Amino acid sequence: YKGEFAEFTYPFDLYVGLNPASSEPEEIYEELPLTSVVFALDTFVVDTPEANKVMIGETEIPVNEMGETDEVGPLLFDGSVTAQAQVDFPWGTQLSEPVEITSGYETLDFTGLDEKHQPALIEQVKVFAEEYVEAFAKRDEAVFTSVGKDQLAVFKDDFKWMKEYENHFMGSLTEVGIDEDSIAILDDGKTIELAAEFLMDGDEYYVSDTPEAEEITKDVAMNFVYDEENEKWMVSSYNDEIWMYD
Repeated sequence: YKGEFAEFTYPFDLYVGLNPASSEPEEIYEELPLTSVVFALDTFVVDTPEANKVMIGETEIPVNEMGETDEVGPLLFDGSVTAQAQVDFPWGTQLSEPVEITSGYETLDFTGLDEKHQPALIEQVKVFAEEYVEAFAKRDEAVFTSVGKDQLAVFKDDFKWMKEYENHFMGSLTEVGIDEDSIAILDDGKTIELAAEFLMDGDEYYVSDTPEAEEITKDVAMNFVYDEENEKWMVSSYNDEIWMYD
């Protein structure tokens, strides 16, 4: 057999029953190891369906507005053929890991940013951490260059509360740790999530207190979106656990 996606030789035993009384040819059926497959993308950029493709070798297969291909095939069903998703994300084009084709419905997904795009995100986490400490010390959201407008509004409310209750923060950033295994592309194809740890020397105190610097560890969960106009990552959401003092 030779087709667009498969080429193979398939030997099988042929059993013929002789019937001299019949002049009709005998039909023999043999099921070949071929199938048609529908591919689905877990990570899918909804606004631009044309940005999502499935790749089998050098062949590009379009994806519809539901994130699926039409039936593709015939394809060998033994895992010898692989497929990948190719998506034009806001930050650039990425290929998913290859998936062996063994069923009539295969899901393709991305585990995270590739090595080409990860360094810029990690650098922006460090930029945000520095700005975070300075913004809370000044109680001024204008310090941020790395935060999107929705999260900026949240910080603005935080600083309003701090001023109203005469709450202050002093500190300096000493270390940023990023869990690279936590970096994941969410299903919308626009948002990246990650977990990080910020270490600081500092204190949160009221105006009547005498501040005393201690080590502060903040376990942080953040989402980022890519600002294509300015070509940089922006924090779209930020959450941390309670402040832990040693």
